[in-house]
Amino acid sequence: MRRSSSARIALASALALAAACGGEGERDASPAAGSEAVAPDAPQSASPTPDNPAARSEREAPAPRPGIGGRTRELVNPEALAIVLLRYELTGTEPPITRWVEEDFRVISARAVDKPAQRDLIRSELEAARNAVRDVGALRLTLAAQLSEYDPSYGEFTVRALAPSQFVYFDAMREKAELRFANGLEAQVWRVPAEEAQLIRDKLGTFGGASLDVLLRITDVQAGGAIVTEVVEYELRTQHSGERLGSVRVGG
Repeated sequence: MRRSSSARIALASALALAAACGGEGERDASPAAGSEAVAPDAPQSASPTPDNPAARSEREAPAPRPGIGGRTRELVNPEALAIVLLRYELTGTEPPITRWVEEDFRVISARAVDKPAQRDLIRSELEAARNAVRDVGALRLTLAAQLSEYDPSYGEFTVRALAPSQFVYFDAMREKAELRFANGLEAQVWRVPAEEAQLIRDKLGTFGGASLDVLLRITDVQAGGAIVTEVVEYELRTQHSGERLGSVRVGG
């Protein structure tokens, strides 16, 4: 994987010329071109300067591009109903809200005199949930990482949860939706130097698992209803204590 390209800083050569032309210093930060591991517990570099672009914080990296259709809103660990409704939103089809209302146990079990009020209540809840997914183009999810053993020959772990064959499955209102990873082949690779890999294994312990906080950009929706995403970045932590193991920014 290639390392992130350094940010370039262009400054006007003289104050007089800058004042005359209205020029100001510009910074052109390019998105990362590949997956790059951030060493766990690495010492902080000095403040970034033009001579030390490597010291720039990860927080200065470009924001992810908008999702499909220019969508910019983000959902964090959404419920299954939200993903089912998002699938309808992305495909431009109407969800069967009337049917869902009638199938709700609160309507089925209510007395005849109470059914109209229950229908209104449930419909308002579903409409609110539907409005909440409008313009959503990104998702942040917490998943079990399914981290492989360290491969010293390649100097990497494999984050199996992000493999191209994997998907995240949601089930609500007797309907199914799933998320897939378009760039999973690249995203699943977590490159770590051998000396740092041992520290990571020590933190995980014998039976310790790793959790994954991942940012996904929605890029497409398939005819069958699968929502296709691009892995933008993720952070790995120990599953029990939440101790940080490292983070990866995946190239676009």
